[in-house]
Amino acid sequence: MSKKQDAAARSRMQEEAESERLREIWKGKDDKNKEDPQLQCACYAMEVLSSTGFRTHSIGALIGGTHLQMLYYDRSSIIVSQEIDMDNDPDSFIAMLIGLHGLTLEKNGIHSFIVDPFLSDYAEYTKEHQDDTATLFEGRKLTLKKSDGTPVVLTLGKIIFRQPGVIGRDTCVVEATAEGYEEWKGMETIVKISWQAKSRPSEKDFMNDVKNAVETMSKDGAPRHWVADHLPNILLSQDFEMAEDSPQARLKEYFDAVSYADGGSFNYEERVCRIMVEERLYSITSLREPRQYAQGIFDILQVHKWVYDHAKIMHQDISMTNLMWRKRNGVICGILSDFDLSSYRDRESASALRRTGTGPYYACDLLKEDPPVHSYRHDVESIFNGLVLLCCRYEIQATPAPEGKDQLVHVPALPFESWYDMSYSQLYMQKFGFFIMAQDPDKLLPISISFSDFKPWLSMCYHLIKQGFSARNRYLWPVHSSPNDLLAQSKSPRISESAATVPKKFNNATLGGFVDYSTFFTVMRTFAAQPLIIKYDPNVTQAQSQI
Repeated sequence: MSKKQDAAARSRMQEEAESERLREIWKGKDDKNKEDPQLQCACYAMEVLSSTGFRTHSIGALIGGTHLQMLYYDRSSIIVSQEIDMDNDPDSFIAMLIGLHGLTLEKNGIHSFIVDPFLSDYAEYTKEHQDDTATLFEGRKLTLKKSDGTPVVLTLGKIIFRQPGVIGRDTCVVEATAEGYEEWKGMETIVKISWQAKSRPSEKDFMNDVKNAVETMSKDGAPRHWVADHLPNILLSQDFEMAEDSPQARLKEYFDAVSYADGGSFNYEERVCRIMVEERLYSITSLREPRQYAQGIFDILQVHKWVYDHAKIMHQDISMTNLMWRKRNGVICGILSDFDLSSYRDRESASALRRTGTGPYYACDLLKEDPPVHSYRHDVESIFNGLVLLCCRYEIQATPAPEGKDQLVHVPALPFESWYDMSYSQLYMQKFGFFIMAQDPDKLLPISISFSDFKPWLSMCYHLIKQGFSARNRYLWPVHSSPNDLLAQSKSPRISESAATVPKKFNNATLGGFVDYSTFFTVMRTFAAQPLIIKYDPNVTQAQSQI
């Protein structure tokens, strides 16, 4: 990996941490810093970028007495200008006002691909929709083009999900219909709009690679491959790039040409507005029966491994948000969605060093100050973390909601709440203690009544990870017969391997074989003493598992 790639990865990690800090303040969880004027301004920018129409950037100002600083926020950077003394430097102040007055709508950050309701009919919008921001784009038209240039006109509905943030993707998922478009007739569709790094492959690119892997493995006349039922169905994807004279393009050009005093550089990450039309999926939290959850999560474990083995893609962003389901022929199928932050397992890139996902779901090692390259077992650990948070923090509500709606309610005590409020370093210590220092794991896993049948899964998977970490610790710090032996180890360039319980070579990729697909598959193949549907058995030949 080049120094430039490494610097890019580190700068994005810092940006991600700062963005998480802003979200905590925005949600009212960080009282200590909420009075900081610059952070308050950043929260206002987050509101503009995440709760109004689609914005490419936001411009603000911080005024203290006669001093003024201009503030600029986009999804790759936060820029703070030098102070302007309005009393002693009126020329600069007037020049700034003239510059702001001359900005077009696009230069003000208002993207034109969807008509902005705040601009087109402000009075009507604020009167009818101000109390329900989910209806912000309801009835608006969005025109996209297929690869052959054919236009597709979509009518937008309610917002299903919108991710708050300044730095990052700011994903927004909206209901959508394409009336008269025969190719999608009878299919529920959604539009996913996000601001993706221009340098990264798109989710559609990854899904095309999966399709190619399926075609390579399938025989002529073979039935539909099971993998297709457990992954997103992306119908259309179109990128909207920033104009050559946009602030983003100019910032990229500027930062590429300059460096810090110490010779370092700031990697300004170019982004595109990526709009995808997909078949609608439903959150796993809208399932009603424990066995449905079990089969759905087992499906996801299997398809995740198949994609890793045959398409050579590592997901890297497993959380509750990305665990979904759909019905195929009346059968509920667990879906692993959102491959935006995925990477190719055999290609070393800057993205491999980046922490991806959501803090509570991170694998323990990825929370370190200098995290390792993302590997398969980190995703497996994220699946376990998702299970823990699902089974310990939620109950299935007694009165079922309509199909497709959330069926869960929080338990009163909310275990693991601290995981959502900690810095990466704090969360690393918390999870390290959770796996290594704990003496009574049953008390650490307060499983709710609704999910009590998951206790064997959680207990065994917990011990697999715990034993894996313990085995690694024994390898790194083997048991010594005397203090002198231990002190002698510190003088040796290689760790002593003299202890009988220590292997000559430790497989860190699987934590000594404890955290791997085969071990988790063995645990999850049965639920409540009944077998689940197996799609990808590691114990049978490839040919038997392919259809």
